[in-house]
Amino acid sequence: MPKESIRRVVEVCFIQSVSSCYLYSPAPPDY
Repeated sequence: MPKESIRRVVEVCFIQSVSSCYLYSPAPPDY
């Protein structure tokens, strides 16, 4: 599996987790 694909998957997972944090928490998380 090429590194670009792995990086893309990590980015998508990270974006989705951040989005879920914003959706489920009353205050935005600190980054």
